[in-house]
Amino acid sequence: MKLEEIILKHALKNASEYGKAQPGAVVGKVIAEAPDAKRDMKGTMQVISKVIEKVNKMKKEQVEKELSKFTFEEKKEGERKITLEDGELGKVVTRFLPEPNGFLHLGQNQD
Repeated sequence: MKLEEIILKHALKNASEYGKAQPGAVVGKVIAEAPDAKRDMKGTMQVISKVIEKVNKMKKEQVEKELSKFTFEEKKEGERKITLEDGELGKVVTRFLPEPNGFLHLGQNQD
């Protein structure tokens, strides 16, 4: 996928979710998908600005129609488990480490 298509994809998604696309919100997604774009950030930002200007002129229906042409990877949120070799379920005790002003207690003043 070309850089401009990647930018368009993320600009359309940002505009769909928030009503208007913002360069700051789009640039991170673009760099994550196309790391080579980071080599010429000035040029990349110029293209992002151009595409966002075009997207922000579109009506909401047109944004949705164009957005439907793209697919997005969903984040995989798996269950995170910590396993302890010798730990028995229900018998593991955890504690807070001492703070500089003493142990954590009810009424602790967090600065």
